[in-house]
Amino acid sequence: MREFKFRAWDMICKPPRMKSWEQLLAQYQLTQIFASDFFKVMQYTGFKDMFGIEIYGGDILKAYFYDKWEDCSVSYGKVEFDVELGGWQAYMFNGENDYLSEWVEEGCEIIGNIHDNPNILKQAESGESEDFKNMEIKKLYELQDKLNKTILDKFELPMSKNELLSNTLLALQVEVSELANATRCFKHWSVKEAESKERLLDEYADVLHFFLSIGSQLDFTPDEVVQAYLTKNKENYRRLREGY
Repeated sequence: MREFKFRAWDMICKPPRMKSWEQLLAQYQLTQIFASDFFKVMQYTGFKDMFGIEIYGGDILKAYFYDKWEDCSVSYGKVEFDVELGGWQAYMFNGENDYLSEWVEEGCEIIGNIHDNPNILKQAESGESEDFKNMEIKKLYELQDKLNKTILDKFELPMSKNELLSNTLLALQVEVSELANATRCFKHWSVKEAESKERLLDEYADVLHFFLSIGSQLDFTPDEVVQAYLTKNKENYRRLREGY
């Protein structure tokens, strides 16, 4: 039997924010929550996205569709209950509406909700969000290519493409090791805690620099990287289902 759960956008708070049902009942009476215009109550659909996040009415959905060639397209929409159809629907902004269960089976993730993330909703409705999946990585590629060119020009390094790739692969391994060292995750002989989140993030950013450089040196475009990731992500979920 499906679990009945709720959450609500609390507009009495300044600024307004999303609260779990437990947080709401600790502060307000049940009748006050449902009767007042200061609360926007959202119900749990009974479904979770591909990352295990519970899906509620009012959530903004990023859905993946794979054609017979395993190419992936992305659609955006919002989750609502349709009284006439008697079920939760994913109303996609490109018109590809369907029962939420169909999108969950195909593959989808929650990227926000209509109250917390009005900017995402606006971009999705206008169609601008078609580039959400790769605009960030495109920008990172551009920044990394510019940095790499600056380094090569500054030090006047006469390196072949293979030499540069070999050095970058080694540098990536070193930076991953430095990140591991900062986490202290493998040091079962030590009682010291991991280093600060800021330090770990700094080491992680170093890893990302060389990761992006390798992709560029191998002539992978941002679109190709995103497509390859989405395809492999789907494959990994298939393996989990089939006991790989």
